[in-house]
Amino acid sequence: MNSSGYPVLSTTGAPITIGPEDTGLEISADGTISTSVGNKGRFDIVSFEDETQLKKASESMFTTDAAPEKADDAKVIQGMIEGSNVEPIVEITNMITALRSYQGAGEFISSDDRLLRDAIQVLTDQQA
Repeated sequence: MNSSGYPVLSTTGAPITIGPEDTGLEISADGTISTSVGNKGRFDIVSFEDETQLKKASESMFTTDAAPEKADDAKVIQGMIEGSNVEPIVEITNMITALRSYQGAGEFISSDDRLLRDAIQVLTDQQA
């Protein structure tokens, strides 16, 4: 089952079931699931030509009207935990850089505004 409680489907569209008598669970790189009792099926791994058409339906579920394509280049690695694709130190550094750029631009605008006000003051003083 996935995190939403739906059964994981095989390439035939049938749910993959692992019984209590199944031991020695192994998943190969192509997604084939085997136990001590035998082959249980293969994950139906698909991709989409335009992934921007996928709409989030729940935690780990997406919907689309587009037809799925077989994902030939996908690999399944048993026992791996997906890590974050964010490096906090790099992101904090980027945020500090952006903040300093924003502050610098603000100071430039304030300085330019002061120069303009001074110029207007000098011109109005000369007119009077």
